[in-house]
Amino acid sequence: MPLPAKALRYGQLKRKTAGSAVPTSGHEVYKVEFTDTDGQIKTGFYKELIPDGIGDGSYPALLAKYSVAASILVRLALGERAAEERLVFDEHGRIKGTVSITLPNYIPLAVSGQSLPADLQERELVCPSTETLLKYNVAELLVSAWRIKCDDRHPGNFSLFGLIDWDMALYPYTYIMKGKRWVDGILKELPEKGMKLLSKDLDNFPVIEGRTHTPTNSKPGNINLAKRFQSFLEFQKLAANQALKTETGDISWQEQFFSALLKELLTFDPDMLRARLQEYFGQEYALYYSSIPQELRKRWEESYPDLTKHLQNFFGKADIINLDYRYLSEDRLEQFKKTYPDVFHYVEEHFENELKLSSYSLPKEKRDELKILYPDLVNELELDFYALPQHKREQLEKTYPDLFNEKTNTQSFVNHIMQVFQREYNELYDAVVLYAGCTQNNSGAPVVGFNRFLRNKPSVFHKIQAWAASENEKMQEHWERYEKEKENHNALNAYTTPPGGRYNLQKMTQRYHQIWRDAHRQTIKAIINSGEILIHDFANALRKNPLPMAVKNETDVSTLTESFELIDDPKLITESETVDCDDASNSKQGLKALEAFVYELHQCTKKYYSVNTIELQASDNQEFCTAVSQLIIKSETEVLPHLTSPKWARAFADCIKDLQEFYNGLHFQRHLISKDVELNKNATHDYSALLNRKHTDREVISTCLKTLFIWVNTLEEEIFNSMILNSIESYKPVFYNVTAQRYRAPHVEAYLKSTKHTCANRLATILSEGGLESSSLNTHLMKNLIPMMITATEAQVEVNLLSVRNAIEHGNFQAEFYAKQAQEYVKEDEQFIIPVSKARIKQFNNAMFVWIARKSDKFIEKLVTSAKKDYKGWGFFGGSRVLEVNGFLEEFRAKKYSKEKLIAMILTNGGNEESSLNTHLLKRILTNMKQDSSSKKIPLPVDLSDITEAHLPYYGTQLKFYAKPKTYEKTAESKVATVEPNY
Repeated sequence: MPLPAKALRYGQLKRKTAGSAVPTSGHEVYKVEFTDTDGQIKTGFYKELIPDGIGDGSYPALLAKYSVAASILVRLALGERAAEERLVFDEHGRIKGTVSITLPNYIPLAVSGQSLPADLQERELVCPSTETLLKYNVAELLVSAWRIKCDDRHPGNFSLFGLIDWDMALYPYTYIMKGKRWVDGILKELPEKGMKLLSKDLDNFPVIEGRTHTPTNSKPGNINLAKRFQSFLEFQKLAANQALKTETGDISWQEQFFSALLKELLTFDPDMLRARLQEYFGQEYALYYSSIPQELRKRWEESYPDLTKHLQNFFGKADIINLDYRYLSEDRLEQFKKTYPDVFHYVEEHFENELKLSSYSLPKEKRDELKILYPDLVNELELDFYALPQHKREQLEKTYPDLFNEKTNTQSFVNHIMQVFQREYNELYDAVVLYAGCTQNNSGAPVVGFNRFLRNKPSVFHKIQAWAASENEKMQEHWERYEKEKENHNALNAYTTPPGGRYNLQKMTQRYHQIWRDAHRQTIKAIINSGEILIHDFANALRKNPLPMAVKNETDVSTLTESFELIDDPKLITESETVDCDDASNSKQGLKALEAFVYELHQCTKKYYSVNTIELQASDNQEFCTAVSQLIIKSETEVLPHLTSPKWARAFADCIKDLQEFYNGLHFQRHLISKDVELNKNATHDYSALLNRKHTDREVISTCLKTLFIWVNTLEEEIFNSMILNSIESYKPVFYNVTAQRYRAPHVEAYLKSTKHTCANRLATILSEGGLESSSLNTHLMKNLIPMMITATEAQVEVNLLSVRNAIEHGNFQAEFYAKQAQEYVKEDEQFIIPVSKARIKQFNNAMFVWIARKSDKFIEKLVTSAKKDYKGWGFFGGSRVLEVNGFLEEFRAKKYSKEKLIAMILTNGGNEESSLNTHLLKRILTNMKQDSSSKKIPLPVDLSDITEAHLPYYGTQLKFYAKPKTYEKTAESKVATVEPNY
């Protein structure tokens, strides 16, 4: 293939120490040099591929691509403090290895037991004190290593001047490619679980769990003390919020720490990142929306409102939208085709024409052959994870089925890694922007919330933007030099970057506005929520018979593309219509005014939070602030005068107080020109009390379960099935645990293979059955699926679900309790078609009595007698209802009971255990109903195929209610023609 702009040919490298490798722990690395476009001799460290089948196979081509991509991502925020890596190709255009370009002044830190320099200044560079760590702002390095999920940040890879070595970054993905450490999944959780970016990590940062090598480890995760930092205690002290006095003022750890987090959030720009990736991996196969004729785009946009925004739903959040639909899932592709047929047909025709001129229109075998013979035909590097051995490939497909599958194998690596990077950024964004703070961490220090940091330190944004502007100047300078000397064919300098790969300062301001807005989102939602609760409580005080609070309709998370879209649509609450007081009374007038107040607040909030990031302006914030201010003034004249009761007036005054304090700190333009104040100073109100709710509260559980089933229905069936099967694997006991009673696995596996149900109904079916103990499958599913749902849907931004996320992160999630609630929920909610849902049981009840009416008296009497006989013969205590049922039969024979009433009288009394008379009777009824229905003797308005005898004890408990009306019927001969059985 054509050499990507910032890749190297092996022939460009010159061994600096012929035949001598740099000592490393796991891979031979050679020092090399090459010449860049500035004529400068660059040095670096060359690492050759170790593909599978050679040695331990620990450095395949895919891992090399991931390593280079990780270095590009990290350098967005660190610049020259992170080593740049490049792919190295052989003369045939195949990846041969990677080069890590030397960092200036790089001095690795000392390991435990290593002798230290006598010179105190030199000693500080290898075994730094806390003061030195603050002086060199290691917060940026530590945050980047955490954010990129690096598992190999040992002393040799860490310097006060920067970070090197990225082949164990993105470790939840790369450990599968490389081969996992022996401790993974044994001494510590598997990386995909143990290395998630969580808000709780910020409490004690930089002391974090789940990393094999990190500077604060008192003992490395693999117990290799030879790689422990000699200065690990100094790193640990940072969590106590150490500070350093300087001429310009104090520098605190927390200020550096939160500044580094904000820098990571602001410097991530998908368009810029893609442009940089293409310099290292080649151009992608693309059709950009902006390249389509303007006339055509205008016509589409008139037909489809907000088209650009919705296209981003399908093709990613970048401003420059690539309409390459080849890697959409089948469901998403079908949705795109149906929703925007004009756009789809244009794109389809474009790619069909391109394919006629491309080797990609050929079969895979022929295409692979052409790649070898004519590598210049290929313009980009593919993902190509099928090049890995089968066990690694299958593990990637199992762990990340949406990223690694047959369809994505041939997509461009740039497209693939952008999906990974966006996923990782979303995780970082939620962990940081929603961080509420910690009253006291393990080091005894309070940690401010991210919201507080933003309000108290407005200068940080300006510093980050100034740094980005300085980086742009360097890139412009190198680019101009390159434009003059293109013909020298030397390697490009890292800063030789075209405009598309530079920081967009306007977009950075908009991103900061989005972060500012989202950091306040939980607070305004909590204020609206408290207003709705106040309305309900006030209304109930005016009712003779109080009503339960209505459950909201949950947002359809399948349509969400931005977290702010979880601000639900405003709906005017009308509880005042059902109170027991005069229309002219002050109380009712006050309640109506309160309803209008909360509705208007919700409306203006929805409007502000619905503005897309790329369109977000300071004027949008100004409009919102003005609306809130006017509402506060309005409330004093239209609501408070009607609240004559001190109790309700005080409650509303508290709500207004919260809103006033929220308003005082929300103005974005005023914030940008404000002066910094100390982080620990209460410049704003502390909203933590508003946001703290128990995750076991009824409304929280209801929101969580509804969101779970909405999310599940957005998944492809194969992905959902794999999630359930993975849970079953962890649910199955080990072979030597002979006491474990986990019997559901074969049944559930068989059900998933055969069912045609939607994913939501599949989950409901599984949860409707089985036990609810801590070791049950249902409890395991709650432990596994709810964290995945919260991460995948950004549902934790709901005030109701913040407490669920916090409980999960801190290990306090009550999965057993949620399993019990979920079982009740799927039985109660009429959306589900599972056998034990209330809707199905009601259908069964109606069909049963239709069937009974069609059977002869003789048949029904024989049915009851047979059930009574089975019941009478069971167990020592059996037969207690025999006399009662004999009495019912006497009434039936005397024509005082109809057939329907006879069965109803039996089923509405007695127990419903497996051995009960009711269950015996229902078994016989179900068997005969199925026979008559299948033979079409008696057509019945119910599906009986999936109702089994195991369901009948529960059916019995519900039929006590549904069959009750039949017990009140007066005796009458049935006019329905009976069907005689064939005895």
